[in-house]
Amino acid sequence: PEDNERLMSNPELLPYLDKILNRSEFRRYHCEDTVQYDIALRQALPPSSCQLEQALGGGPQLLPLMTLEQEGFLDSQNGQVVRDSLGSNRPNARSAIGITRDGSIIWVLAAQQSDSSNNSGVTLPELANFMKKLGVEKALNLDGGSSSSMYYQGEVFYGKVDETGQGSDRPVKSVLIVKQSQPTPQ
Repeated sequence: PEDNERLMSNPELLPYLDKILNRSEFRRYHCEDTVQYDIALRQALPPSSCQLEQALGGGPQLLPLMTLEQEGFLDSQNGQVVRDSLGSNRPNARSAIGITRDGSIIWVLAAQQSDSSNNSGVTLPELANFMKKLGVEKALNLDGGSSSSMYYQGEVFYGKVDETGQGSDRPVKSVLIVKQSQPTPQ
């Protein structure tokens, strides 16, 4: 993020810059002979005997606690919300990743019909509650709106769809690729 000139020189974001630069990320560690996953703030150190191999930024954390204010997405003054950059309490298409107690990874995509009268999509608190019901202990919001999409077994699933279910192709800046590991020959 420090290399993003538009971010670093934006006067409206200056009060939140320290929080923005320490937002949460989904991490993959190599720990001795095992691989471990975690969701942690960017400046958090890896566990001892672990090497950080990959990280994907996002935010805020949804579980175990919602960290909207801690990560600079939400700001309130005198009990009034003055900044909510994600529209956290408005239904929207959302994507998230979570880790269960046994270390399993769960991906969630909630779609939204943009012209729907029934407020399809989910709020961030609703997304957190849904993931908790799935047994997720740590969860991270990844993206929302038309940036939310998933490609699985040759099919694209879009976050924002029209009344016919058609999504809009939109370039995204980051992706998470998951591949099934091949068994090691004996």
